[in-house]
Formats: sequence, structure tokens, C-alpha cells
Amino acid sequence: AGVVIDRYSRKAVMLLADTGVAISSLVLALAFLFGQPPFILVLIILFMRALGEAFHKPALLASIPTLVPESALQSAGGFGQLISSLCSMLCPMIGALLVSLLKPGFILLVDVAGAALAVFALSGITLPAHKGQGNTGKGYVRELKDGIKAFIGDRALLYLSLPLLLTSVTFMPLGSLLPLMVKLRFGGGAWAAGIVQTLFFLGMLASALAFGITGGTRRPFFAVCLSAFLLGVCAAVAGFLPPSAFWLFCVFTFVMGITGAMGNVPYMAYLQSHVPSENLGKVISLVTSLVSLCVPLGIALAGPLAEFLGMALWMRLIGFSLILISLLIYVLAKSKFVETIAKDNH
Repeated sequence: AGVVIDRYSRKAVMLLADTGVAISSLVLALAFLFGQPPFILVLIILFMRALGEAFHKPALLASIPTLVPESALQSAGGFGQLISSLCSMLCPMIGALLVSLLKPGFILLVDVAGAALAVFALSGITLPAHKGQGNTGKGYVRELKDGIKAFIGDRALLYLSLPLLLTSVTFMPLGSLLPLMVKLRFGGGAWAAGIVQTLFFLGMLASALAFGITGGTRRPFFAVCLSAFLLGVCAAVAGFLPPSAFWLFCVFTFVMGITGAMGNVPYMAYLQSHVPSENLGKVISLVTSLVSLCVPLGIALAGPLAEFLGMALWMRLIGFSLILISLLIYVLAKSKFVETIAKDNH
């Protein structure tokens, strides 16, 4: 996807991706309206939607530097994260309401309407041409290698990526297993799990809003490492809480949510401002792919470990691992990161 995003108009890529998602949802909606679709069709549609997302999201992130100045990238990223967090919090509620009121086919038509609205909104926006647009002389594999070289060749970006990737292995399973922690450790039901998830997203909202309003930090490496460190502290302390301390667990969950934007926004702003435009789509797609690889790996490890060790001990293990990872990376890579940035500025 990254090669296509850098070769062609990013607006056109997003329009085609959103149109593909709309058509996929329409096909599945019609299949539900006229009968019971085979399971294989549902899988194919899910794959097509994921394919559309693989093109849309990196194209969107790669377009932002052409619309806002470098000094405003963290602010733009904060507001973008704010919108994403709002959707993550509200959409499941809206979805549950629709499921109670409508049949699957009509629910999917709502999704089609949403994609159509996205296409309409994007059609009215003018995106400046980026450097490298229209250059199709190189082969696909060669361009792909150029993107990998651009990522590996930027030592500061590599140092900045380590906490993000390692946190993805541990943090994503932590978010997935929070409801299980509520049930097994604190004896809470659906309402308690709902409170925890809501507080987690509210923490993300608060952090993203702070970045949007203040414009972010001038120390991205420190912010990314601090994000992983705070997440580890919260997870470790939460693992020691007694079953009667549910509300204290809620406080730590809120802080966990805050760490999300604290690490992601400065990281993406640095990437957008330091990777050349002709390779930006490829590098963002590469990072997205690496994170996507880390998440299922982490979940595959977390499930058996949580069952074998118990949720509380597993939380402590995750917490201490994150603390150790963040401190090691900060101590070992800080001087190299500063040195690389100094060379870039010179």
C-alpha cells in the first residue's frame, strides 16, 4: 500500500479505498437483505474492508504534512487522536443500539451511508501534490526497498520506534484483557467492565485534547519512553491491588488511557516531519504493518500466560516488563537519539 500511496495522488487513494469499503458493505448488506450470506462471503468482505483501511490510514497520515506546518503536527495529531478515541468510545454504544433496533442488512446500509459521506467530504478537499507523485519509473520491489531503507537509515526514528513496537506487544493484550481482570480479580460484571473501558477511553481523550490544545512536546523521545514507563507503573500497581480496590483500579485505568496519545502523537509527528515525502507513505505503512504484527503476537502470548499465572500476576509481569523496557531504551538510546537529531539539524 505504501508504494501506491507515494506513487499516486493520496486523495485518489483515499477515495478509492473508501469507495471499496462502501461497495463491500453494500454487497454484504444486500446478501443479508435477500437471505443468509455464506460465512466465506463475510470473511471476504472483512478482508476487503481491512484492505481499504490499509490504504486509507497511511494515505491520510502521509497527507497531513502537506496541510499543516511542521510546528502544528502534534496539535493536528492530538485532535486526530481525539476524534479516533471518541469513535472508539461511542461507536460500540451506537452499534449496540442499532443491533437492538435493526436487522443486519439495514445496519450495514448505515455503514454504506457513512462511507458515502466520507467520500463526499473528501471530494471537496484539495490536497497539494507531494514529492514523488507520478514517479512510476522504478519497479515496485525497488520502491519497497527504498521505503525500508528510509526507515532503517533514520537512526533516530529507529530508536523512537523501539518503545512503540515493544509496547504494542504488551499494551494491546492488556487492553483486551482488562474486562477479564475486572471479572476475575474484582468480581465485577458488565457494568464494571463498562466503567473501566469508558475511563480508559476518557484518559485517551484527555491526553489527545491536551496535545491538540498545547501543540505537544519538543522532546518526543522522552514522551514516548515516559508513556511506556507510566503504563508499566500503572499495570504493575494494579496487579497488586486487593479485590476490594476496584475504584482505585479505575483510577489507574484512566492513567493507562492517558499514556496512549502521549506516545503515539509525538512519534507520528516526528515521523511525518523527518521522513521525505516521497517515502512517507511507505514508511508509515511499514510501521503500521510492524505494529499489526506485534499485536496478535502479544495476544497469542498473553492469553496462555494470563491463564497460567493468574490475571494479577500477569498484570505485574506486564508492568515490570514495560518499566524495564522503557528505562533501558531511554538510557541506552537517549544520547544516540540526541546526537542524530543534532546532525539532522546541522
